[in-house]
Amino acid sequence: MASTTKPWSYACESASTISSVEMCPFPFAASYLAIGAESVLTVATVDDVQRGEVRVVREARHGHCYVPSVSWHPESIPGNLTLGMVTPDCSVTVYRFVDGDGEERTASRKYEPHRDLINACVLTESSVITAADDALVCLTDIESCQSGTLQTLQSSGVAVRTSTRLPHVVFIAELNGAMRLVDPRSTPDADSLIRRFTSLVVDADFHFPYIATVSTDRLSLFDCRFAASPVRQEQAPLSPFDRVRFSISSPAVLATTMGRDIQVWDVTTEEKRAVTQEMGATGMSWHGTAPVCVTGGDHVVHAWPFPQTKTGALAA
Repeated sequence: MASTTKPWSYACESASTISSVEMCPFPFAASYLAIGAESVLTVATVDDVQRGEVRVVREARHGHCYVPSVSWHPESIPGNLTLGMVTPDCSVTVYRFVDGDGEERTASRKYEPHRDLINACVLTESSVITAADDALVCLTDIESCQSGTLQTLQSSGVAVRTSTRLPHVVFIAELNGAMRLVDPRSTPDADSLIRRFTSLVVDADFHFPYIATVSTDRLSLFDCRFAASPVRQEQAPLSPFDRVRFSISSPAVLATTMGRDIQVWDVTTEEKRAVTQEMGATGMSWHGTAPVCVTGGDHVVHAWPFPQTKTGALAA
């Protein structure tokens, strides 16, 4: 497993405010980073994760001040990258960046499956799945553009995620605390409720077998195989929780953001690490193969190394 010795940062040339950062979780394109920022989507590659050598490979202008969510397609490879980007006009755009024969080509297609703000998206092999404030989770076929309701919720859809360990199952989190695991191939609105929590959820993540949710004052960890009660809960120490993400290389390690503070938790050893950045974190992800947490802050991308042992636990 790659190791790093010190944090590094990368300032976007456009100097536009970042709202989403997403490292590609899939191994063939694990060095690629998507940066959703004001007016522009930037795709960069982290050529050296230890030294912070970042190279922009593509940019796509979009004209919006905020990007709620970015998601990578599972078949992304160098020279053929596909990702989805949510924008505040109730739409999601799927971009395809192709390099070949000395020529760079960009294709994009816009989808509008909802009538209200979309909060999150995830791409599967053939579809884009979105969760929105209209209390719907929609599945849209990327090629045919046909859209349908995958799940009808009781409140706003806060998060929709997949796990590289269980790619054909979609995790859905609602604002009211309900959590669902859905097979997109099943009948629409099939019974999928696995847990209803008591707090309003602001963000959630899924890395099989674990589910993590954050409300403003509490982090809760669940094992989706035994979701009747949390495996662990933590109170927010100072600022309210904003985001939560599992390390891609280890489901036992997760990170949370609380304003300017980033905390990393080890589920198995209960070890904790914390760092603070200059500006509030406005996006968070993990490198696909290295134990490095990536956050946004104003127009700067920050990378924070949290070394792990061979078993995936936080290193001392």
